[in-house]
Amino acid sequence: MGFHKTHKPTILATWHRRIGLLVTGMLLVFTISGVALTHQSQWDPYYTVRKQHESAKDLMPPMTEEEIDRYLTKRYGIDKNPKSSLWEDSHIVRMNYPNGISFVIDLQKKSVLKEIASKRPGLYKLIHLHLNEPKGVWIFFVDIFAIGLVFLSISGIFLISGRVARADVVFLIAGLLLPALFYLYL
Repeated sequence: MGFHKTHKPTILATWHRRIGLLVTGMLLVFTISGVALTHQSQWDPYYTVRKQHESAKDLMPPMTEEEIDRYLTKRYGIDKNPKSSLWEDSHIVRMNYPNGISFVIDLQKKSVLKEIASKRPGLYKLIHLHLNEPKGVWIFFVDIFAIGLVFLSISGIFLISGRVARADVVFLIAGLLLPALFYLYL
């Protein structure tokens, strides 16, 4: 990534390179997390979920939520009260506990599905940065990043040496029109 030996870099080229290097880390944060967020319908970018099916012959329908909670406490050693519960059917209840643990209990089939959700390492925090959850000083960095990208976009146009090819103009116009078309037609 150097310049031709007889060609001295201009001030614009020097700052284009420096700003480009400066925004590289943030560009990776937004690119990786952005791809993850746009594909949420295919997978959960926040959590991985391990599932364990078990038969539970000790379940005796009908049972109340309190009885089911006591059963889960005894069998799985849970020392917290459930955060929430939801009866999906007259014989199927989902019990959600702190720390990402939940159970789907089927009283009719006498089965328990244990689900343990854990944050995806790295990606979970990148998504929170992408969504501006830290607020505060992070907003300042995001603004600098945006200004840096604007500078790179505009300065890159002026760094083209020699004659501008027709294809270059077509790519520039396409780059401007594509987002506008999506905006207008979505």
